[in-house]
Amino acid sequence: MNTAGNRNEQKFETMLTAALERQPEMMIPANFAARVAASVPARKAIRVTHYGRNAIYVCILLLTAGLAALAATRPVSWMDLHSVVTLLEIALTAELLLLFVFAEVWQTQ
Repeated sequence: MNTAGNRNEQKFETMLTAALERQPEMMIPANFAARVAASVPARKAIRVTHYGRNAIYVCILLLTAGLAALAATRPVSWMDLHSVVTLLEIALTAELLLLFVFAEVWQTQ
């Protein structure tokens, strides 16, 4: 009985090896690409928004208003570079210049 089991096992392994080594046959219907393309939904039109550009303009306006308010509330003394208000003005001016540059680069693209 053990030899019958070994023969069945060998036969199974031979069939399994043959099945694994066999190359599958590829059959693609002639109209496959057309059917797939027909089943894909049509693309919607992309709506161009300008949220980023508008946000830059709002920030430029707010920074300009903030700089004007800071300039109006303190005396003109640029010799006091260690003042917090002066450092704030320098930081706001740098941000304003960077926004101008970024807005200009963005519009040229």
